[in-house]
Amino acid sequence: LHLLDSVERAENDVLDLVLAPGHPRLQDVTWDEAPKAWLALWRAQMRADTKLASLPLADLPRALDRWEAFEPPGIGISLLSPAAKRKRFAERAGVRLAVGLADLGFEIETPLGGETRATRDGKTVEPEALARRLAAGEIDAKSYRRALADAGALDP
Repeated sequence: LHLLDSVERAENDVLDLVLAPGHPRLQDVTWDEAPKAWLALWRAQMRADTKLASLPLADLPRALDRWEAFEPPGIGISLLSPAAKRKRFAERAGVRLAVGLADLGFEIETPLGGETRATRDGKTVEPEALARRLAAGEIDAKSYRRALADAGALDP
């Protein structure tokens, strides 16, 4: 990197090749600002996924049971197996949960190499991990709702 005149210019030159010329320029983000960047990305994903975004947090278990109803309409053949599509939906459900918790006033933390955490009043939920565990059958809908209720995100 020390051979470059400007690392930022080199990064943007590469992005010009990969993306389209005129893309928004990169901005430095500190680790403390990372949760804001992730939340902005996740909110954009939810704006594009209105069906999932409008789902109450308490209903995520039912949505995981009928994940096919939330699949965007495809064009042509699908290269993903049903298991891969279900996994992708579980990831989207984790994003929905993280955004929903942020909207309820939870502070979002995204530690490097760790699980996303949502914390409010000393209570913590790991939204993506919770959605993964629910999708994998490690917890049931009642345990999911209890975890959210214990954190103050749902009425008990």
